[in-house]
Amino acid sequence: MRRRLLLTYLSLLTGVLLALEVPLAVTFAARETQAVFIDRLNDTARFASLAEPALRTGQTVTLRAELVQYDQLYGIGTAVVDRDGHVLAASRQPIRLGDREVHGRLQDALSGESSGIVGVLWPWQSRPLVVSEPVGLLQRQPVLVVAARAEGCPQVLHPQP
Repeated sequence: MRRRLLLTYLSLLTGVLLALEVPLAVTFAARETQAVFIDRLNDTARFASLAEPALRTGQTVTLRAELVQYDQLYGIGTAVVDRDGHVLAASRQPIRLGDREVHGRLQDALSGESSGIVGVLWPWQSRPLVVSEPVGLLQRQPVLVVAARAEGCPQVLHPQP
């Protein structure tokens, strides 16, 4: 009798805990994804504002230095890419931009749109968080890309072997 009562109690307790904890975990992961995305979007907007005058004047030394310093500090690869997909400035050399996630974000930025959150990033996923931003208000030609995993580690923009 005691064993059946304990088994019933534990199964009900497990069910209640799962019913409460799963939505909490989803909400927490979505909130953290949004916080990381907003942080990366702000960084990307800053780099886009730095890139516009640098690309207009052809003085990209300071822009490259900023990108490299950001990469060294946070471990997040960045690149400024033109409409044809050629890298104009990057934090790492050489970098690979052919991954599916990066290519989709590049196409969004080339059409003049800023990035949006694709979905919730879970800790066990290796899918990168890629943020892109069009550079320039009138020409919208160069594109800035920042790529990072949910925990902020570099994933896509890394040196090729």
